[in-house]
Amino acid sequence: MPAVIFLLPALLAWIPPYDGVDKNYLLGKFNPATHNQFVKPHHRYTAGAARTQYLHRQTYEAFLKMARAAEKDGIQLVILSATRNFETQKAIWERKWMNEAAITNPIDRAEKILQYSSMPGTSRHHWGTDVDLNSLDNSYFDSGQGLKGVQLAC
Repeated sequence: MPAVIFLLPALLAWIPPYDGVDKNYLLGKFNPATHNQFVKPHHRYTAGAARTQYLHRQTYEAFLKMARAAEKDGIQLVILSATRNFETQKAIWERKWMNEAAITNPIDRAEKILQYSSMPGTSRHHWGTDVDLNSLDNSYFDSGQGLKGVQLAC
């Protein structure tokens, strides 16, 4: 698997631009605030970092449909994190790398981080198609509103 990650940038160089999608877009090396396919979600649906972030227009439209349906079932969906560019994802990775310093084998440390975070350049957050909803703590989804949301989604 790591070989695929290291080959990804080389493979991306061969992908021709498609409707605004190029190597920089795929790697998260662009500004979503100035990209014509990105919108800023309404503050009603955001909290924390997402208040200043953007989503791909199609993703946001799909989210709105899902949020309105969830509201009918008494569940409020809140976007906590949306589009993150390469540099933001890199900062998250580096912070987690330092926090896991007790794991001295670099492969083991990377695998630990990969349980919950993508390496910079590989995150779908770069494309504005992934969101973190309601909680960054997995235990939230074990009971109460979190569990109810998971059950409705499945």
